[in-house]
Amino acid sequence: MLNPSEQRTFHRMPIRAGGTLRRADEEREQAVTVVDLSAVGVLMECDEPIPPGTRAELILP
Repeated sequence: MLNPSEQRTFHRMPIRAGGTLRRADEEREQAVTVVDLSAVGVLMECDEPIPPGTRAELILP
């Protein structure tokens, strides 16, 4: 059983969707695959690492 402090506040919804990531400090776009979503976050896969704290816009079709 999970410790109550380890439970998430927001439920994650598994999906598999293609999207585009546009970093604030760059003009180019990067293809990503969104793996899951929650009310306050997203888990995505991409070919290049994204450093923590990077500001970006996620575009979903």
